Formats: sequence, C-alpha cells, structure tokens
Amino acid sequence: MIEIIDDYLKPEDHQIIYDYFMGNMDKGNIQNSCCWTWLDGISMKGDGHFQLVQQIFTDHTIISPAYPLLKPILDKEEVIALSRIKANCLIKTEEQIIFDWAFHTDFSDLGDEAITSIYYVNSNDGKTIFEDGKYVESKANRLLRFPHFMKHTGTTCTDEDRRIIINFNYYVPKYKHIIVPDHYGI
Repeated sequence: MIEIIDDYLKPEDHQIIYDYFMGNMDKGNIQNSCCWTWLDGISMKGDGHFQLVQQIFTDHTIISPAYPLLKPILDKEEVIALSRIKANCLIKTEEQIIFDWAFHTDFSDLGDEAITSIYYVNSNDGKTIFEDGKYVESKANRLLRFPHFMKHTGTTCTDEDRRIIINFNYYVPKYKHIIVPDHYGI
C-alpha cells in the first residue's frame, strides 16, 4: 500500500527545494526566505512538544512562495486535485522522540482514492512510522507515497540540527496505482 522512491527529483530540482527550506536562499526578503510558524503541540495543542510548520497550499489557496519550487513534484505525481501541502520542521533532540501517541491521518474526509506523500528534504536519523511498526527513514530526495487513510506518525532526529519534510495530500488519475512492497523499513 506504500511506495518509496529514492532520487525522486533531478538533483538540481531537489537542490532548490533543499536550499529554500534549509534557509540557504535567505536574502532578507519574503520571496527567498523560508518563514516558519510555531505550532504548540505535535498530536494536540499543548502536548509538551512543538514543531515549526509552513503552510504552502490549503483551502484552495497558495500561501507560500515555496509553491512554485514544488511544481516538479506536483507534475511528476500527475496531481489532478490538491488538498494541502505543508512543510514540517522538527528540531534535533538529544534522544529520538517517537510520537507514537500521535498516529493520524492528515484528513478524515478525502475519500479512499486520496493520496498522502511525504517528501524528505534532508537526510537524518528521523523516521516516518506506520501503526504496524514498519517505518521509513528520512533520506533527502526520497518520496514516500501511501493511501491517505493509513495512520502514520514521525520522530525527531538526533544527528542533524533539524528534520524537514513536506507533506502532500492530493488526488491523481484513477489509472495510477500504488505498489505494495513486501517490506518498507528502508
């Protein structure tokens, strides 16, 4: 029910996304600066944890100047309808925090044909974990694609200063299928 694709984008397309979200393009103007918003809580408000987020597309509206940078992903996925794009930034912790109480789906009302994808901006020892305990490691330029109804959660990292992923929720033409691998703890 999931698919993992390494080296998803051409290196130059990935580099632009990496540079933007890692702050390497910051020139003091809104167009080139990656602006993060503090979110008090991972699974629910005030749960003692936090993450930084950037809403890129929501409520039928482009919110972030990062949207055009993600066009190679949207094109490659053949997106026909988009629900949301959101970037998450988790700061390094001394020990990896696994948010196992926070298994979730991004939306509950998208219909069975909706897809969730996670694009990993940087490599680190953080993971995306599914309810059955299987996991996918954070590897730069990797795309993880799965049906939106599969509950998942994430972790912090310990080996880099931050873990950045971009979360997509969308629909593709009906002829596209999701591959079912034997295992996915890569």
